[in-house]
Amino acid sequence: MTTVVATYRVRKDQLEQFDDALRGHWRLLHDSGLVTDEPAIVLARDADDGPIRMEIFTWRDEAAVDAAHEHEAVMALWGKLESWCEERESGPSVEFPHVTRLA
Repeated sequence: MTTVVATYRVRKDQLEQFDDALRGHWRLLHDSGLVTDEPAIVLARDADDGPIRMEIFTWRDEAAVDAAHEHEAVMALWGKLESWCEERESGPSVEFPHVTRLA
């Protein structure tokens, strides 16, 4: 299993609709059989250069990562989420580093 720490640098004028859409992201992934049963952790931060949202969730397995990129509804939601974000000095509009939990 691979855990993702997704970071979104959200445009201030898009924050409300971004947050609404992000609330359904994990549910869509879960209902599509792509993530584990452990619900996502969603965090908010108001950085100096604008709002940041972080979402931590665990893929079911490595094949699920590839399957997500072929899933029409997932790709549509990802497109919306990304369109509401912006690149900043602090980093790219979105980041999806995969991490491993230490024992």
